Amino acid sequence: MSWLWHSSLLLLLVLPPLMLSHNWLLNRLGARSCYLLWLVIPVALLLPLLPSFTWHQAASLPLIETLLVSSQHLQQNLQVPGWLSMLTWLWLLGVILVTLGFGISIWQLHKQLRQCRHVQHSNLNYYFSKHHLGPAIFGVLRPSLIIPSDFKQRFSRVQRQLILQHELAHWHRGDLHANLLASLLLCLFWFHPLLWLAYRRYRADQELACDAYVLERYPNSTATCYANALLAAMQPMPSSAAALQPFCNQYGAVYVMKERLQQLKQRHSSSKIPALLILSIMCAVSVLWQQPVQADTAGTLSSNSPSPVVRIYPRYPIQAAQERIEGMVQLRFNVEADGSTSQIEVILSQPEGVFEKEAIRALAQWRYQPAADELPNQGVKVQLDFVLD
Repeated sequence: MSWLWHSSLLLLLVLPPLMLSHNWLLNRLGARSCYLLWLVIPVALLLPLLPSFTWHQAASLPLIETLLVSSQHLQQNLQVPGWLSMLTWLWLLGVILVTLGFGISIWQLHKQLRQCRHVQHSNLNYYFSKHHLGPAIFGVLRPSLIIPSDFKQRFSRVQRQLILQHELAHWHRGDLHANLLASLLLCLFWFHPLLWLAYRRYRADQELACDAYVLERYPNSTATCYANALLAAMQPMPSSAAALQPFCNQYGAVYVMKERLQQLKQRHSSSKIPALLILSIMCAVSVLWQQPVQADTAGTLSSNSPSPVVRIYPRYPIQAAQERIEGMVQLRFNVEADGSTSQIEVILSQPEGVFEKEAIRALAQWRYQPAADELPNQGVKVQLDFVLD
């Protein structure tokens, strides 16, 4: 939950400049470079989660981490089931509902395609739809093309070739797999309105990038011919086509079509160096911004210490609270390969015989992300301060 919260703040810093400067970047860098910049979102959000991505210092035993245990934990730990708070349940409910919505969309799509004529050719599945679906492509492991039943009547031979190459470009460029990752982020950050707006802009940039890719591969095809093919494919989206969303783009989106036709007049160079430079800077800033968050969330004072993943607070002993007794316990323990704690021993306790039992009981339930080096996983120290409110 801490990662979700800080990542949401990061999105508030990254998405507005990226979206507000979109038109300027599109005119200066071109559609393909603009589409490449969207990589900053998954990289900035997911890279800090990789276990191997840590800032290392010289191997040494970690300093003692201090954790405050107040008398509030007397009742909270008796009533709250661990770390699973109400906020976590609400987030999980949203994740389930959004994932269920995506699953229903996929199910509706396959239900309609079962009624279509199916042909397999050259490791490619063709579905000839009678419901005015397509042209569109979908699939993750294997591409499948949806072709409208009047495909030959609506398009000339050259236009058919351009439309098919556009759809296949989505597969060759990895757009379908990128859309799967984008859907995963939408499920995790379903509560973030800016991410949904950014997803819409991202899918539009995906189409612009494919247009530029096809025109570069077929330089003999004029922009006018390609524009006529796009206009021929454009039609109002019937209600039955809603099953294709959000995994397939439709040609009926007027605002996207206007932008695509305008971009056909511009021919940008294929160099991606400016976009890669901007992307690298944005990713570096985002990841560096996340690093202090990771350190704060882990609650450790040493950068090469194992990071706590699950931490159960000790219960303040009832008798100690009634007698207004405060104190502290210093513990030393090892972190195993699976993240569990072992060989817990008390280094120092004040006063003795009051807080040790609860401190050991809670620490035995902690789970860690082991450090990359073997040494810091041994002899990890923590100090628990028991303080009355």
